[in-house]
Amino acid sequence: MKKFTAPLFAIMLFLMTCVLSGCTTVMKLAVDWMNYTQDTDYRDNVPAGGWVDPEWEGVPRSVTVLYSEPMFDGYVSFKNEWPEYGGNFSGWFKQQMDYAATTLSVRADVMSVDDSAFVMERREALWRRYGTDADSVAVPLLREKYRKAVEDVVVVISPVVIVASERADTTGVKTVKALYSITDVKRGKLLAYGKVDVRGEMGRTANVSLSEKLLHLVVEGSPLYQVPMSPL
Repeated sequence: MKKFTAPLFAIMLFLMTCVLSGCTTVMKLAVDWMNYTQDTDYRDNVPAGGWVDPEWEGVPRSVTVLYSEPMFDGYVSFKNEWPEYGGNFSGWFKQQMDYAATTLSVRADVMSVDDSAFVMERREALWRRYGTDADSVAVPLLREKYRKAVEDVVVVISPVVIVASERADTTGVKTVKALYSITDVKRGKLLAYGKVDVRGEMGRTANVSLSEKLLHLVVEGSPLYQVPMSPL
């Protein structure tokens, strides 16, 4: 019997060590996740708003709008409320973005691309709202190696986060949070950047789609802005 006691004790000790180590790892991951959600730039520590180069004048010949695949904060709730989207929400959102681009003051090509095409760089937050003390914001920029494929100006919108309430909401109203930049790729000059926080309808029959409101706020105050948008 003694021959089995020592190995059994060693096995029990090993299992207890693994469990304790696993709990420590889980707790560390939980803390890291809490810190991330508190610090991430589409949360409220950086207020909605943006900066436009005051020297930017004239409408460019063409614009390329690049956005990353939308992420969901509360996807289960969203899926329950909008079963008609099925597995093709991305296609529907692309159609909405294509239409939103027609409301700009210049011809615009819209593409959904992998977020690996973007790099995040810190810039000073040149706007202050709600008494925030945030002094910088992450700005999504198109990586240098992809800029040759763009003719004049590129609009980058990433990340795009769709916030769905945990409660059932059949009104079609959702919130989108996103970071953006506008760059003159020929001169390598940053023309505008900021954070968008917009609430609106996502329904197929909405007079002004949430995608249109999103793009409208991105270009607001720049030569790309055009009034009016879709008729109410």
